[in-house]
Amino acid sequence: MQEPDLRVQKTQEAIESALLSLIGEKGFDGVTVRSLCLYARINRSTFYAHYQDKYDLLDRITQKAIQKIVRIVNPEEIVDGNGKINLSFYHTMVLSLFRAVEEDRALYQTLLGVNGNYNFLKELKKIVKEKILAEWDAIRPRIKTLPIDETLYLEIVVSIFVGAVLWWIDENFSLSAEVIAEQLVRYVTSSISLWGPTF
Repeated sequence: MQEPDLRVQKTQEAIESALLSLIGEKGFDGVTVRSLCLYARINRSTFYAHYQDKYDLLDRITQKAIQKIVRIVNPEEIVDGNGKINLSFYHTMVLSLFRAVEEDRALYQTLLGVNGNYNFLKELKKIVKEKILAEWDAIRPRIKTLPIDETLYLEIVVSIFVGAVLWWIDENFSLSAEVIAEQLVRYVTSSISLWGPTF
């Protein structure tokens, strides 16, 4: 059973890699199933055995990357029972997020690059916010007060991470995941401290 599964995995990886390469060259609108098959060196029947069309392929690639991020985000653990930020856990989580982006470097560079897919960025922010909101009721009683609207606060938190990822891509991953995670955590926690004893 393992051998066929491995062949399927390698075929899907080749098709996914072909899509990202072609998006980088001509944008998603310029990609056809024919060009995908030529690039991946497969026939059309092989492509359709795995995907309905290029939109299905893109959706599966993006959902896989987004779900990897969602599995890392664990907002309930960030705030302890005393309403304080658990800095150790927060740093570990942020570092894991940037390492996940680094692991899928080609995907993020392509989908968030010049010829990228804006829907991926919107979906990434939307899903992460939904994950935080799903656990917000468990966190809210631990927090004394917030100096700004809760939904605005969540928008800022998610936008800071996404903005840092976009900057990292523009800078061609010039900083290590460790360095950018440390700097981001330092910025966020210092911003919170400026608000006063809200946590």
